[in-house]
Amino acid sequence: MIDAKEIGLAFMNALWAGDVDTCHAMMSDDALWHFQLGMTQAKLGRGHIWPAREALQRIIEDLFGKFDESGFSVDASRVIADGQAVAIEYEANGRTSKGDVYRNFYCTTLTVTDGKVTEIRPYNDTAHMLSLLS
Repeated sequence: MIDAKEIGLAFMNALWAGDVDTCHAMMSDDALWHFQLGMTQAKLGRGHIWPAREALQRIIEDLFGKFDESGFSVDASRVIADGQAVAIEYEANGRTSKGDVYRNFYCTTLTVTDGKVTEIRPYNDTAHMLSLLS
């Protein structure tokens, strides 16, 4: 059986690649995405907790297209798991479609239950991210 750490990292690799189908296959039907309160999505009147499938589509549409044609790269520096909980620290680098250099540090926690991702909670400097990607 694949453990939570492997599932969490595989999910994030699919996310970073923009592979929505793989992400959907790895999530439970009722998976939740927790947006940070500073994120635009959290201010849309529906709160900061979204169905993960809908949140994932919104992220791909709202953020991934803000990078130039080379996209962005991600370097995972640490993956820690404790039971169902997985924490992944990583750095994202790229160039925005406006030509600005993008660099930001993230930590995403995931909950994995019965082999499926049930919760995603990304943390990063949202002010920095939004200043470059808005």
